[in-house]
Amino acid sequence: MEINIITDSEWRIMRVLWEESPLSSSEITLRLKEIKKWGPTTVKTFLSRLVNKDVLRFEMIGRKHMYYPAVTEKECIENEMQNIIRRVYGGLLVYESEHFEFFGDNKLKYALNLSKHLEKKYKQTTEELDFKFKSKQPVYLYKTQSSLHSALGLKNAPSWVRAGGSWGIIHLSPKETFHDEDPANVAVHVFTEILLYNLDSHMPVWIARGVSAYYGGWLSDERILKTLQSNEDIIDFQEYDFNNSDFIKYNDINGFVYSLTVIQYIVQQFGVKTLKQFISNNYDYLKVFEVCKEEFFNDWKTYLKEEYLNRGNIKK
Repeated sequence: MEINIITDSEWRIMRVLWEESPLSSSEITLRLKEIKKWGPTTVKTFLSRLVNKDVLRFEMIGRKHMYYPAVTEKECIENEMQNIIRRVYGGLLVYESEHFEFFGDNKLKYALNLSKHLEKKYKQTTEELDFKFKSKQPVYLYKTQSSLHSALGLKNAPSWVRAGGSWGIIHLSPKETFHDEDPANVAVHVFTEILLYNLDSHMPVWIARGVSAYYGGWLSDERILKTLQSNEDIIDFQEYDFNNSDFIKYNDINGFVYSLTVIQYIVQQFGVKTLKQFISNNYDYLKVFEVCKEEFFNDWKTYLKEEYLNRGNIKK
């Protein structure tokens, strides 16, 4: 769903209703009196505009119109950010597919290749994780890797940082910077992470990144094996160590490899439906897997030895 632009005054009213709803116009006026000395007519005018923008809804309770939000605050904030970035790019739409819009650097072939893979994965991820987006997802293609780093606020980022998902947007550096990975796989990873945080904004970092790496498929078995072999004597998974939102530091402690293998273990041993149950049940190990957390991760270590270390398994 495309959200119409909300004015500063309308934001004030929305914040009141996100805090508490449903409320009548007189109740909203009362709650705003310390911030804005608006009369009842002014408040009713703003409420009418917000209803027309499909941002608010109302129902009749007795003789009163009782208002409540039709969208979340998060959805409105992300919509505002996307509108800002559209203006930064001058509204240049490079390509549009069924579920994605590509802006920025005018390289149609790059956008087409990304679109083909993203659309293929869109159906799988949204169905298996049971979440549907209300609007098309924006993808921004940068002319240089340095401009990507600047947009993400990463002045001295390492060369492997070629994508990001800030503001609910897929950010990608030029195709030529992906010399060791397929940019389409990385794009799917970022898209999946955006999906997961829409599903649960408080999702543990390691789960979001592990599931995203699983669907993205950018981590090769060769790289996984190499990482595990070099850390064979100290393989451990303390969840708090892998909940660092700084993805550069996360990569430095091999977070992507470890979290991915936990997700692989869940899917291979229990199935993708169980993975969704795990996410939906607040990460309750005993309820979902019928074992305590400690036993779950001990079983995961056994899986690593059998799947990778004992056989030196590198899948083609």
